[in-house]
Amino acid sequence: MEPGTWAEWAGAVASIFAVAFSMVALKSAREANRIANKAVARDVERQRAAVARQLQAWWVTWPNEDATGSCYGVLIRNGGEAATVFYDVEVETRGNALADAGRAPVLITSERLPPGDYIVRSMGRQAGDSGARPWSFIEPATDLSRYAPLLRAKKFTITAVRFTDPLGIRWEWTPAGSLRDVGSAL
Repeated sequence: MEPGTWAEWAGAVASIFAVAFSMVALKSAREANRIANKAVARDVERQRAAVARQLQAWWVTWPNEDATGSCYGVLIRNGGEAATVFYDVEVETRGNALADAGRAPVLITSERLPPGDYIVRSMGRQAGDSGARPWSFIEPATDLSRYAPLLRAKKFTITAVRFTDPLGIRWEWTPAGSLRDVGSAL
C-alpha cells in the first residue's frame, strides 16, 4: 500500500470515530435537556401549588356580641407571601343545622376572594333566627384572636375546597386527597 492510502484510511477511521462521538454527545445533550425540562416543570408545579395552598378554611367558634353564648362559622383564609385573588371559590362543609337537614354537604361560594381573612357565620346556630338562609354573607375577619378553631368536632367539618387560580387552573382540596390540580377552568 502507498503511504497516501494509509493516510486516507486513518482519516476515514478518525471520521467514523468523530461521527460516533458526536452521536454519543448528542444523545447525552438530549438526555440532559430532558432532565432539565422535568426539573423546570416540577418547579413550576411546586410554585403553582404553593400559591394554591394559600387558601384554607376551617370551622371556628367565638363569643357572640352579648357574651351569652357562642357563634359558629367558617373562617376562610387567603394569606401568605404568595396570596392572590382566587375565583369561583366553593367551600363544601357539614355542620350547619339549617343547611344539613338533607345531610348533603353545603357550599359557601364566592365569585372572587382577594387576599385576607374572612368569616362566614353559620346562621343555623343563632337563637331567634328565622332560618331564611343557612349562612351569613362573607365578611372580613378583623380580629383573628377571637376565633377558636374546632379541631375535634366531628359534626363541624370542611369536606372540600374548590377554586380557580389566576392562571385558570381549577384546584380541589379534600381531607382524604389533599390538594390537587383538577384541570383548566377555561
